[in-house]
Amino acid sequence: MSRHVCLDVHPSPGFEIECYHQVRLSILLSKPEWKNWYYSHFVNLVLNRKGMDRFPVVRFEDHLDIYSDNLYEEPLDDSENIVSIIKDAIDAEQYVLAFLKWEHISSAKYSGPVNHIHEGLIYGYDDIEQCF
Repeated sequence: MSRHVCLDVHPSPGFEIECYHQVRLSILLSKPEWKNWYYSHFVNLVLNRKGMDRFPVVRFEDHLDIYSDNLYEEPLDDSENIVSIIKDAIDAEQYVLAFLKWEHISSAKYSGPVNHIHEGLIYGYDDIEQCF
């Protein structure tokens, strides 16, 4: 049976941020019930100092334990078929974070160092197109 399954995501939290925050916020901001948590625990207004210029910026926390109250993360068991494991997780309404080496992604436009790793969010799949 061919299927197309897609979980809710917020395509952009509205700021340019590190991938590890981007993927988690894409999950949380898609759910209205997490709006108060987001504004009360995550965003800080700080005074940035660069030379003599001082200006306010929105800063995101750099630690990942801030998500432990609302996101549960565990590694996938890769002893089985990883594609089936990911599809089963999505069917169970669980998002999947993938660690991607840009050097192995031919369509990537990233020009950073070799072995540079970013997190990617897998939130759906399409059996007809055979893609996540």
